Amino acid sequence: MQQRAADGRGGLRALWHRIRERLHEIEHDASGDLGDFTANWRLIPISLAAIAIGLLSAYVALALLKLIGLFTNLFFFQRWDFALVSLVGNLLG
Repeated sequence: MQQRAADGRGGLRALWHRIRERLHEIEHDASGDLGDFTANWRLIPISLAAIAIGLLSAYVALALLKLIGLFTNLFFFQRWDFALVSLVGNLLG
C-alpha cells in the first residue's frame, strides 16, 4: 500500500515537472517578433478567474430573473410565485 502511495506521489511530481517545463518553454520561446501576442504562465490563472467570474455572473443573472418574476407576481397578481408571466391579465391599469 505504501509502495502505491509513493508511486502516486512520484507520478504527480513528474506530471508537475512536465507542466512546469512546458510553461517555461512557452514563456521563453524564440519568437521575439510576436509583440503583444505572447502567452506565458500568467494566462492560466487569468483564464481560471475569467471562468469563475462568468459562472458567478450566470448564477446572479438567473437569480435576478427569478426575483423579477417574484416581484411581478407579488405586485400585479398578489400571489407568491417565481414564474415569469405576462402583464396582459392585470387589472391595475
